[in-house]
Amino acid sequence: MKYIDFTGTAYLGLSHNLDFIDLIHKGIEKYGINFGGSRLNNAVPDIYRIAESFFAEKLYCRDSLLTSSGTLGGILLSRFLKKNDFNVFISSDLHPALRDNFISFNEFNELSEVLPAINSTEQNMRNAVLLNTINPVTLKTIDVNDILKFKNKKNTLFVLDDSHGIGINGDENWGISGLLHKNGLKYIILSSLAKAFSLQGGIIAGDKFIIDSIKKESSWGGASPPPAFYFYALINGESIVAQQIEKLKQNIIYFSEKLRPDNSLVYIPDFPIFINKGKSLYEFLYSKGIIISAFRYPTKNDPLTERIVINANHSFEDLDFLRSFI
Repeated sequence: MKYIDFTGTAYLGLSHNLDFIDLIHKGIEKYGINFGGSRLNNAVPDIYRIAESFFAEKLYCRDSLLTSSGTLGGILLSRFLKKNDFNVFISSDLHPALRDNFISFNEFNELSEVLPAINSTEQNMRNAVLLNTINPVTLKTIDVNDILKFKNKKNTLFVLDDSHGIGINGDENWGISGLLHKNGLKYIILSSLAKAFSLQGGIIAGDKFIIDSIKKESSWGGASPPPAFYFYALINGESIVAQQIEKLKQNIIYFSEKLRPDNSLVYIPDFPIFINKGKSLYEFLYSKGIIISAFRYPTKNDPLTERIVINANHSFEDLDFLRSFI
C-alpha cells in the first residue's frame, strides 16, 4: 500500500522539492558533501560567513553564528548566560538544551512574581527570559503583547526559540524577530534549521558581543559546521522558498476551513500542525493508507501525542482524502 505522509516538521516540503534539490546538487558540486574541519580553520568555505550575514539580516540582528544543530546552539547559549551571570528564567516547556537548571515558570504572567529584578533601574542587572514562540507538541504560543510590556526594560534580554516560527510566521515569514526589532526589545533568536527549511544545523542571532563571545567557546570552535551545500541552496533558492510558503498557506486554509465542526483536532491559525485530542486515530488512519505522527516527546515517559502535519507538497486531493476520515 502507498501511504500519504502527514508527519515530520519539513513544513515547506523542501526536502522533496526537485528545484531545491537541484540547488543542493549544485552546492555539493561547489563545496563537496561535508566540511569536517573547525570554523577556526584557515581554509573555511566562504559560504558559512555569507550564510551568517544572510541570517543576521533576515532576523534584524547585528550578527549570527551557525551551529551543527539547534540543540548545540541551545547548549552554547545556556553556557553563555551562566558564564555572564544572567538571572535566567525559562518557560517550563522550553527545549531541554536550554533548561540547565534555570528558574522555571509556567505562564508568562508569573514573571511579575518570579522576576522582580525586571522592575529594577539598576543598569548592571542582567535578566534573561527564555521562551518558545510556538510549542509544536502543545501548540502553546506566546502572546506578543505580553513581551511588548517589557520594551522599555533595558536590563532584560529575551531569548526566543523560534524553530517552528521561522519560515512560516512573521514579517516576510522570518518569525518573531521583525516585531521585536520594531519595538526596540533586546533579543536573541535561536532556531533549528531542520524545520521549515529542511536544513541540517542551527542558528543563533543577536548582539555582536554575544555572538563573538560564543565563538570563543571551544565547544563551538571544536565542532564541525553543517554541510556547506545546504546554505548555498537556501541563499540561492529564496524564490523557491517563497513559492513553497504560499503553497503551505493555501493548504492550511483549505484543510482547516473544510473540517467538520465536531472534529477532535486542536490547531492555531496559519500553522500546519493539528493535534488530535479525541480517540486515537493513528492505527485507523494507517489502515487507510495515511501516516500521522504518534510519539512521546521529549522522553519516552511523556504523554503520547498524535498530530497531523501538513506540508507544502500535499495536494488538495491528499487533504480531502485525510479529511474524509476525521
